[in-house]
Parts: sequence; C-alpha cells; structure tokens
Amino acid sequence: MIEPVSILTATYLAKQWISASAQSYRSSAFLPSTPQYLLAVGNLGIPGFRSLVKSAAYLLRRRNNTSPVFTHSTFTLAGLCLAALLIVIGDIWLHVSSASVSESNIAHLNSLHNFSRDFAPPDDSTDGPWRLQHGLQTFLGINGVSTVTQLNNTMAIVPVGLPLNSTVVASTVGMDLNCELVSSECTFNQQTNPITFDCTNVQPGAKGSLGAVNITLFPSGNTTSLSLLATMALPSLFNQSTTVVAAQIFQCVGSLQNITYISSNNGVNITNSVAIDNLPLQSMWNLSQFPGKQQLIETALGAVGTSTIYVQGMNVSSMPTIFSNGLSRLFTAFLAGETVPTPSIAVLSLLTWI
Repeated sequence: MIEPVSILTATYLAKQWISASAQSYRSSAFLPSTPQYLLAVGNLGIPGFRSLVKSAAYLLRRRNNTSPVFTHSTFTLAGLCLAALLIVIGDIWLHVSSASVSESNIAHLNSLHNFSRDFAPPDDSTDGPWRLQHGLQTFLGINGVSTVTQLNNTMAIVPVGLPLNSTVVASTVGMDLNCELVSSECTFNQQTNPITFDCTNVQPGAKGSLGAVNITLFPSGNTTSLSLLATMALPSLFNQSTTVVAAQIFQCVGSLQNITYISSNNGVNITNSVAIDNLPLQSMWNLSQFPGKQQLIETALGAVGTSTIYVQGMNVSSMPTIFSNGLSRLFTAFLAGETVPTPSIAVLSLLTWI
C-alpha cells in the first residue's frame, strides 16, 4: 500500500519543487535545498519507517529548523501507519466476533400446523374408536395427514406431503425396536389346538397359546425401556417349509422416542432423539378398552406376521429384522391416532451470513 502512495507523493513533491523554483521571490522561505529534495524523494521510495529515520538523521546533522518537505513526509507516513493499524485491528475484530449463521424465517401457518406432533390426552370410549381408525389408516398408508417413515433404525410419524422447496425442522414421536428370534430357547406342544408355548427360560411368565401374532408387554428396568415377547403361529401355507417351523417367538426391546428431524431436498434425517415414557404405548395396547379394538389390532398384527415370511422357506436369519421393522411400523402407525398436531414449525431459507 505504501509504494504507490510514495510514487505519487514523490511526483507531487517534484512538481512543487519545480513550481517553487520558478518563483524566486518566495523560494528562499519554502524551497528546500537540492540535497534535501533528493533525500526526501529517495526516502519516499523506501517503505516503512526507514525513510522517517533517515530524514530525521539528516535533519539532526544538517539543520536546526524543520523542512516543510520533512514535516509533510512525516505526517503522510504517520497517517498511513495509523490507517494500516486501524485496518488490521478492524479485520481481527471482525474475524473474532463473526460467525456463520442460518437465517431462520419462523412460519406459524395453519396449513403447516401438523409438522410437529405430541401425545394427546388419554382417550376414552368416545374418541378411542376415532383414534383407532386414524391409526389404521396410517398403517394402511391411506391417511391424508400422517404417514410412518423409517429414519435409520427409527419409525417416525411425519406429515404427508413434506414440501420439497423448503427446509423444515420439526419434532415428532417414533419408536426404536430390535427383535431377535428365540424359538430355539422355547418349547412347543403341537399336539394341542391351538399350539402352546413355554418361554419361561427367556422371560419369566412367558407361556400360553399361539395366535396369528400375540404381543405381551413385560416390565422393564425403567419407564423409558420397552420389553415384549411376540409369538407367531405361521399360516398353513408356510407350515410345510423345511427351514421355518410352524411357530416363531421374538423377543424385542426398544423405546418410544421424541424426535427432532429436518426435511430438505436431501430427504428426512433425524437430528436428535430422546427416549420418553412408554406409557402411551401401554395405554394404546389396552385391547379391551372398547368393543372391536382387540379384533382390529390383532388383524393388523396378522398382516405383520404374514408379511414377515413372504416366501416359503425364507432364511430365518433375516426374519428378526423384517419382523421388528413391521412391528415397530404397526406400533407407530397406531400411535399416530394417539397424537395431536402442535402449532410449531420452523421453515429455514438456508441463507448463510458471515
């Protein structure tokens, strides 16, 4: 920055010296001597404080009064140094105090009110059937409001028709569930009709009759952990398989989740999830709450069991994953009827400011 200014200043001083030389009547008061002029112009070509030091040394050796050229050069250099110092300080301050942020346009729109969901108050015999129908529609994929999607290992309730031209941040509920096949650790009595099972070695009290799919919830270590046993009697179509026996027992553990997710052109992804009390699931699983509830849910469970083994002689090593995905989807779908929209949504325009 100093070099271009030095060249311009030297040119200006040369012009002033020539002009002053032509005006002899005042040149004695303002015109520097030729050595002074040459030293000043030469020093302007040296960046930094070297020119100031050399000029000061010359002044102390040769003159008792201050040359106008020296004074002008001193103030010019001091001004440039001060300006450069202020620029450096300002640049450091901007880098320290600045950060990249996303501009958030928070929208509270009635048409978007169902992006976040929370559990509704406990249902009763009046609104229970309506919630059950809402969950069944979600399970069948014909609900116009809610759907269930798998995000990593979590089944989550999300709205139908998430916008593709906006980035949406919202919260919802979902379920994590992992199952393993424990049939080899149980005993079966196929002489009875229906078949009975005994899995007390796996879970105390786990014995009874097989149905299409029977789900039994068991106490777990805390309220945020879920433990269940799912017994499945296969349809007669699969009973002749050489690799799949007529009965399968799954032991599953998991939890309900309060999920924060982000939906954008890159898809839907979970940003945070926290395990919550599984009391809503236990309340939903009260099959005797009102007439028709048990039959409807057990019919849906039969669909989960049948779809788990969709090919005769399927490799049993993949059955636990298929079953846990189907069962957690069913649980989450019916929980959609137990939730309500909450008026909170954040639509991000993703503008970055530095």
